[in-house]
Amino acid sequence: MKLLLDRYLPWMMWAAGVVLLVYIADLDLYPDEQLLLGSLSILLLLGLRWHLRRTPENVSALRLGRLVLMVLGGFLAVRYLLWRVEYSLPWQGDEASMVAAVVLVMAEAMAVALYFFGAFVNIHPLRREAKTVDVSRRDLPMVDVFVPTYDEPVELLRTTLLAVTNLHYPRNRLNVYLLDDGGTEAKCAAEGRAGKQARERQRQLKRLCRDIGCRYMTREDNSHAKAGNINAALVRTQGDLVAVFDADHVPTADFLEHAVAPLLDDDEVALVQTPHFMLNRDPVEKNLKADRLMPGEGEMFYTLNLRGMDNWNAGFFCGSGAVLRRSALEAIGGIGTKTIVEDAETSIELSSRGYKSAYLHRPMLAGLNAESADAFVTQRTRWGTGMVQLLSLKNPLTYPGLSWPQRLAYFNCIFFWLFSIARVVFLLAPVVVLLTGVTLFAATPQEILLYLLPHLFAVIILSNVLYGRVRWIFVSEIYETVQSLFFFFPLLGALFRPGNKSFKVTPKGESLHRDFLSTHAARFYLVILMQLVATGFGIYAMMYVPDGFDMAFIALLWNGYNMLFVLAALGVLYERRQLR
Repeated sequence: MKLLLDRYLPWMMWAAGVVLLVYIADLDLYPDEQLLLGSLSILLLLGLRWHLRRTPENVSALRLGRLVLMVLGGFLAVRYLLWRVEYSLPWQGDEASMVAAVVLVMAEAMAVALYFFGAFVNIHPLRREAKTVDVSRRDLPMVDVFVPTYDEPVELLRTTLLAVTNLHYPRNRLNVYLLDDGGTEAKCAAEGRAGKQARERQRQLKRLCRDIGCRYMTREDNSHAKAGNINAALVRTQGDLVAVFDADHVPTADFLEHAVAPLLDDDEVALVQTPHFMLNRDPVEKNLKADRLMPGEGEMFYTLNLRGMDNWNAGFFCGSGAVLRRSALEAIGGIGTKTIVEDAETSIELSSRGYKSAYLHRPMLAGLNAESADAFVTQRTRWGTGMVQLLSLKNPLTYPGLSWPQRLAYFNCIFFWLFSIARVVFLLAPVVVLLTGVTLFAATPQEILLYLLPHLFAVIILSNVLYGRVRWIFVSEIYETVQSLFFFFPLLGALFRPGNKSFKVTPKGESLHRDFLSTHAARFYLVILMQLVATGFGIYAMMYVPDGFDMAFIALLWNGYNMLFVLAALGVLYERRQLR
């Protein structure tokens, strides 16, 4: 009985707290009472933010303050959603208005869910103490270093191979393999120009490996892309540990000294992941000529999210910059091949088998961002559709063997990529209102602002507290706007046909010899045209439609806000000249 209480009492208390929060959030208040509640809540959030900035070294105070912030922000979010469903839907309106309003509420609920999952994952980011392995020891495990490649330039591979062959580790305990998927037997046997190029590539890479002092390896065909490439190498090598580096990722010389330590300390640790530090600006930063002080897009993921997941023992293999225990990989059948996000799939499989993981928040790996808008879209579309595949094929909420914190942490990583669906709804909602006159809110503008503004202010304040140093909220809006119009249909396709997705390699080593507009810009021009036409309709409604001023005015403000980010997206898609 005591064991059951110890196990389930905390969850029962949390459940009771959630029920109480929802009950209080559903209380019906007069407008002046709602104004007072919203104002006091925002003042309390601002006070907590000020207090947390004054006590950055007090870990206990930070954790308690962050928890209170999350609960209060969650309360305002739940209150807003309950008000939307109970009091602001046009239940008595026409069918078109009802359908449009329900779609918008579902998008808002999705945004709130993203807020809750992100808050849960990042409630206590773990910072591990860095340890170092004594490389003079004679009992160190054998390490096989894999560098998978497909079509990367030879000079780029030379840089990476020079780095990994000079890692601080005993020479007799380290084997470096270049895994060439661009020179497979099937490719070399092809007729015509393609076969000739594959044979020439194989010849060049074999010579490169001889010159540097590593081993060249290829396979029969390209089945299962990168995952299949690594798995083919696993059965032909014998190292105790496997380190994986992408072709454009260069580790520091002391990488293995730090990354191997957690695996030696605990035999149950199967994965050690490290952050990726990018040397070049991504297309958003480069094409918008962003300030160097602006944190990169990956900062939040590598500085906070992975540390937050580490707190819940929900390790995330990022495909590069990681060391894995061979016996654990063999136990799960190798790197995952059912989806095109083999790294995330492998992470869930390892955790479901009871293996531990560790995240070392120490910059020991320099790499290259996608260098053009086209490459950026290719890369992110693969990540997004692959995650939706994973949701369909190995849903962490139902996958056996995971703890509930692990389920929520992994689900958050997957669910995040559905932001594009909500983002497209938010982009088009004011356009639909202005062009068709549908009703999305069966409430006065004053009522809308009384419930919406406290929720929005709470999200901004909490985002600033949790992510302020690693993610600027309006910069995040640009990234999401750029990606949303590319993801929308591929994500829906992945939801309904999860097995029908192919692995597309991100282009590497690109040089852009002139400024030009990306071919992907057409859809954004279409959106901006729709927004401009809707603006004209809105101005007309404000001037000539009886009782149309209030709703048209709010829709125009919303539409104008969206237009700023669509214009920013067009700026991203105007490629700036970039030479090597």
